[in-house]
Amino acid sequence: MLAFIVEQLAQVEWEEGQEHLAGQTEQIALEVFEIYKTDPDFRGDVLKEKPLNPKLENLNPKSDTTLDIDNNIGF
Repeated sequence: MLAFIVEQLAQVEWEEGQEHLAGQTEQIALEVFEIYKTDPDFRGDVLKEKPLNPKLENLNPKSDTTLDIDNNIGF
């Protein structure tokens, strides 16, 4: 999983003048991954069981749109 994260981030093409974001983004991704690995409250089923914030209960995606994560972030 760690190699996957680093590999994916290495493929991102940054706009001119934003190359410095590569290191920062990688560090954030690695820190989030470390939390995911070690914090039992941040793992799969436990996270799904947590109650939803009442402010978010009625939040739904638009039905006529699709989410293509890979294309939206440049992978």
